[in-house]
Amino acid sequence: MKIRIALVTLIAFSISSAGAKERDTTGVKAPRTFLGVLLQPRLEIRPRSPYLDSTRTRWDLHRAEIALRSNPDGKTPRPQFEFGVDFTDRNLVQDAYISLPIRRFFRITAGRFKPDFGQDFSMGNQDLLLIDRSRASAFFKAEMGDNRLYGLEFRGKLPLGFSYCADYMGGPTWRVPQFDPLEFGVATVCWSHGNKIDLRASIRTEMVGVHQLLKRRTWWYDLAASGKPIKPLYFECEYFLGDAQLPDYLPDRRIDSADFVSLSLRFLAAGEWKALNRLMILPVASIEHTDGYVIRETVTGGVLCRFGKRLDLYLNGATTWLEKADRFANHRIGVQISYREEQTF
Repeated sequence: MKIRIALVTLIAFSISSAGAKERDTTGVKAPRTFLGVLLQPRLEIRPRSPYLDSTRTRWDLHRAEIALRSNPDGKTPRPQFEFGVDFTDRNLVQDAYISLPIRRFFRITAGRFKPDFGQDFSMGNQDLLLIDRSRASAFFKAEMGDNRLYGLEFRGKLPLGFSYCADYMGGPTWRVPQFDPLEFGVATVCWSHGNKIDLRASIRTEMVGVHQLLKRRTWWYDLAASGKPIKPLYFECEYFLGDAQLPDYLPDRRIDSADFVSLSLRFLAAGEWKALNRLMILPVASIEHTDGYVIRETVTGGVLCRFGKRLDLYLNGATTWLEKADRFANHRIGVQISYREEQTF
């Protein structure tokens, strides 16, 4: 609790001093402040068998975020901060951190943020090409506790296109009230060659407590590649390997058998065509193989229409092949509008 109070005080101090344009004694410019809003209403339709009771339709507000941030592009060596809330999430406060550049190859971040593990999991909602994330990302958010934790992050750029990131965070990592916070670490190495290809490898480890006398260290691995080797085509390929024996050590943690993922291989491809002056059309398709309690293949396709920089329209359809049942199930049709607005102070 004392650590969180100190972090909030430090963030408030950074925000209050963000308006200064002169250089400080270290020669680093003070950041400019941005106020951003993100709204994402969503309509989901689940067609059912005609022998059952018609279809199920659900409408909800998927995201309603307000964030105060500085220097969102991250291209200049300036102090950065962010404080954001999401009125649709059970945890109101989302990102709440400050980030200070020490050298070009070293930046330290402290506060509440998302660990940098997995390409799909680390992406912001406004950067997704499909409505839903991968099943591996959904498993982390639904079963591994909150997707944002308090901790420290160290990242920087290295020669020859390499970069690194290391996170050390506190728990709890499982959604159990009596569960004590345990250590949580992530290490990521990336290599980029312009916009043509990005490669990243991540390792995630945490100490899971079954009860006070028994603990187990788990290890998770993720490899990803993405880029635009040929314009206007874009691709993502991600491989995730988890701890298949973890449910045996947590018999009372009520892991949902339908959501547990120990292995995932996902491939996504998209095109980009400029239809009108401010309209960009991106057809998107993905297929993901997952293994856990259930082996399945999830196929998703759709179109993303971008109207300038503020408005996006998602039209998606998805279905899942269940290997054990030898049939398709969980058909879904989704429509989502994403509206972004940003003002500079």
